[in-house]
Amino acid sequence: PFAFGGGSNVRTAVLTLNMTHRSERQGLSKQDIEAELRTALEAVPGARVQVGLGSSSEKYVLVLAGEDGAALAEHARVVERELRTLPGVGAVTSTASLVRPELVVRPDFARAADLGVTSADIADTLRIATAGDYDQDLAKLNLSQRQVPVVVRLPDDARRDFDLLSRLPVPGQRGPVALSNVATLEIASGPSEIARYDRLRNVNFEIELNQRPLGEVQA
Repeated sequence: PFAFGGGSNVRTAVLTLNMTHRSERQGLSKQDIEAELRTALEAVPGARVQVGLGSSSEKYVLVLAGEDGAALAEHARVVERELRTLPGVGAVTSTASLVRPELVVRPDFARAADLGVTSADIADTLRIATAGDYDQDLAKLNLSQRQVPVVVRLPDDARRDFDLLSRLPVPGQRGPVALSNVATLEIASGPSEIARYDRLRNVNFEIELNQRPLGEVQA
């Protein structure tokens, strides 16, 4: 019931514990059980864990926002590290996106301009080759009662073949040119998602109050 939309995300799991009456817990309070859960879940590598967030009154949300993504990420790491030093609070979780490996295409704009190739041409070439064209632009096979879209794209293994991708023809003003002539390809890391509010990137921190007064934690 308190999944915050986690049910639709394959990277998120929600565990709901129905506690017995306090007279049957052998003196254990709700906070004691939450503390045991946090300790047990510390052994899960790379996991972000929230415990006891059934009520918004049990957590404090701190928001950082900025235009520079790299600077925001650096400040977010510092803030998260400092928040974990607060005595008595529960888990501290951040919405800062985890990085994941991705194929990065870096256009050579001077060379591309000389050959009459735009960054949109490069993007469209890679998109169509690896994922297929947009539905409204696909060729259609006309049958008696319906139309079947025809998707033409490279096999999935081609996404890991830099030599093949670098030979893709990109349209230019004086004819097609190989992608390797106007861009470089490499494997790097990037955020899995970017959150924005009022057009600014933002990072939210959720701090479990763990029965501490909100005013003390905020101060």
